[in-house]
Amino acid sequence: ITLLSRLLNGDPTTGFILKVLAVFLVTGPIFGYYFWDVRQAEDEVVTSAARAKPIIRALVIGSVLVVVITVGFAIYLVGTPGQQRDVRLDDQRISDLQNISNNIDIYLEINEEMPSYLSEMVGPRFYVRSLEDPGTGLFYEYRVIEGTKYELCANFATDNSEGRRSERRPFSETAWEHGAGLTCFQLTARAER
Repeated sequence: ITLLSRLLNGDPTTGFILKVLAVFLVTGPIFGYYFWDVRQAEDEVVTSAARAKPIIRALVIGSVLVVVITVGFAIYLVGTPGQQRDVRLDDQRISDLQNISNNIDIYLEINEEMPSYLSEMVGPRFYVRSLEDPGTGLFYEYRVIEGTKYELCANFATDNSEGRRSERRPFSETAWEHGAGLTCFQLTARAER
């Protein structure tokens, strides 16, 4: 179940897959012995149990088909593990950009000017979670346009505007809609005073 959950969330790391293989190596012999014991007991089965064998086989095949169809449908609905990873990274990028934007407001309030570089907001007065893209490790782009207007840019893997336009979402969420590729958000800093 955990392997399936991690797989659907796009998080199957090599270390995790090795842990799952270790669990299979430990539990495999246990189930192997169980199946061997069941086969040994088959020789002692009465005639009525022999007649039930096709029914049991059909139930097992049916159960396996239901599981395979369910997993396939889940992947169809939520996307492949790679797509889910891209969505999760894009959500992290949006969260980082929102955090940077909030800290630019704080910087403006404290210094009464816009920061020239994002690195100026690193220090005890600010809580910037990350200035780097979680997927590439490159710094987010920032430039002052004029006065308190500025641009924050990130390279996104997915398009979050498709399929969500019909949903009613607050302005704060719709302001961060993006397409796949480099997207720049034009924002205005506001001091809290």
